Amino acid sequence: MKKKLDIKDLAIGMFVSELDRPWIETPFLFQGFRITNEAELNKLVELCKYVVVDIEKSKVPITKGSVMASEPKMELDLKRKPKPYVKTFEEEYEYAKKVYKDSQTQVNKFFGDTRLGKNISMTEVSSSVTPLVDSIFRNPNTLTLFSNIKASNENLETHSINTCVLSLTFARHLGFDKTKMYELGVAALLHDIGETQIPDEILNKRGNLSSKEQKILQTHCDLGAAMLAKVNGITHSAISVAQHHHERSNESGYPSKLKGDDIGLFSKIVAVIDMYDTLTTGLANQPPITCSDALKHMYEWRNDLFDATIVEQFIQCLGIYPIGSAVRLSTGETGIVITVPEKNRLSPSVMLIKNAKNQTFLPPRIVNIAMINEAAEKAEGEEGEHIESLEITKVIDPQAFDMDLKNFVLRELAMGQSA
Repeated sequence: MKKKLDIKDLAIGMFVSELDRPWIETPFLFQGFRITNEAELNKLVELCKYVVVDIEKSKVPITKGSVMASEPKMELDLKRKPKPYVKTFEEEYEYAKKVYKDSQTQVNKFFGDTRLGKNISMTEVSSSVTPLVDSIFRNPNTLTLFSNIKASNENLETHSINTCVLSLTFARHLGFDKTKMYELGVAALLHDIGETQIPDEILNKRGNLSSKEQKILQTHCDLGAAMLAKVNGITHSAISVAQHHHERSNESGYPSKLKGDDIGLFSKIVAVIDMYDTLTTGLANQPPITCSDALKHMYEWRNDLFDATIVEQFIQCLGIYPIGSAVRLSTGETGIVITVPEKNRLSPSVMLIKNAKNQTFLPPRIVNIAMINEAAEKAEGEEGEHIESLEITKVIDPQAFDMDLKNFVLRELAMGQSA
């Protein structure tokens, strides 16, 4: 692990791996060396404002400086295909609901502990992430629904869980095995842990920050990396994601202004999903936008801000009508997309909430568009009852329902499961 160190904090015994200038401009023969005497130390002080030191190769403890995290080099293998779902939405629902609720309780606890200055326990992190991995590996639709339908009181902890769930769903789409899914899930869950050290008045203000406040908010990346560096059993990728999830491909991000090729794969993935969840939850002083509109924005930004391949794959993963989208059907009825078939992503199942006259269905009905259209096509030309085909005509603003959608949908689904 490496740290960026102010030159005044440098000492004999530290291993210097990088300088703030090209090595060729210095009298040092080797690129990377341990300081062994006062002459070497004084020459570095004379030439540099800061250096990067390698903690493992140093002979003295390094307590100051900011962590310089890096991820193991990984490339996407787009030939790898996800495994088929092993459970239906209905079969996975109760377990996934319990897992999501348990994760909320656990994450609230250890995020709260970090605000009090306590170290993070990998046991608690693992007990939050592992059941999410298991559920998403069987069928990702249920947990994706919980993450994509927004409640009125979303906070840092909820955003972290949602980012974790969507990252795991995306990892499954990319064909990751469970070990890599878990590694990404841990990194995604903890990506904003540094925000627990930012004053609430700045976190809650967000949209109207002064330049000074903006700089304070941006320190959450280095703060998070430093916090995770102290955690026993944490992966380098989790530290790197905490530090680099706000880097952008065109070098406009922070804290290090890295360019595309220098940003690790997990950091690129979490950067996309972090932005998606932020847009669909709503920025400060701005209303949330629909899942589909968020994906349109991500597509427009894919070459400048994000990795284009990751954005395009993420859109394929969620589909044109992502789970949790509010939609209007050709019948005039409106509802929420609750599942998307693996092989027919244009024909999801929809929980109908309002009829064509805007009256609430109690209880709501669930329609499987793929099955209805298959039956309509089969009945065409045959004698007997005519079946109207069904299609989604528009994605609408979830706020048009004028209700707490998350509580409504989860309550009604639970009643349907127990009926």
